[in-house]
Amino acid sequence: MTRELVLLATGFVLTTVLGGLLGSWLQQRSWDHQNASRLIEEEQRRADQVCQQLSQLLDKRLYRMLRLYYAVHPTPDRELSQEILEQRLAAYDAALFEWNDRLNLNLAQVGTYFGEPARDWLAHEIYESFQDAGGRLEAAYRGVRAGRAPDGAADLQRDLNALNDQVYRLGVFMMTQLRGGHVGRDAPAPLARTTSPAAVAGRGIPLAGLPAQK
Repeated sequence: MTRELVLLATGFVLTTVLGGLLGSWLQQRSWDHQNASRLIEEEQRRADQVCQQLSQLLDKRLYRMLRLYYAVHPTPDRELSQEILEQRLAAYDAALFEWNDRLNLNLAQVGTYFGEPARDWLAHEIYESFQDAGGRLEAAYRGVRAGRAPDGAADLQRDLNALNDQVYRLGVFMMTQLRGGHVGRDAPAPLARTTSPAAVAGRGIPLAGLPAQK
């Protein structure tokens, strides 16, 4: 009888303790899984916001540049008044202010959610191309205001078309990464987590008129 009671008590204790430990372990695993799923969903949501906001801003600036281009380089059947030219410039300036207000933010967000290749594409293929084409477009506008006929229309139009293609490529890249869930920590060549801002790779966009830091 005593031996049976001991065995029964031992079995009860083992079942209770082991069952409790197993239950706690399974519950912790469930919580960890739910938390990981929540973080992935939040990362996907934020990446989608970055993609949408940046794509809209890129299209907006490009379209304002195109409208100003046609005002500066009118065709014989499409002469535009001085008033329209100034309206197009004002719209271009508004888009440019919005663009410059988010330069480093967009670069940081694209790098964080879509990886280093996307950040480099935005910085070098798009930012630099926008800066070059925008500078030439503004120079053409100043020439028209000074009474000079604009030149280089064909080259500028070609570069605007190339810029449109670069914007499209970035948009498709971001959307396909979203579709596959390859964003944030799962992005291609994700930016590494660092222990301080001093350890972050890459640099911000150089401020206009100031030399880039070496």
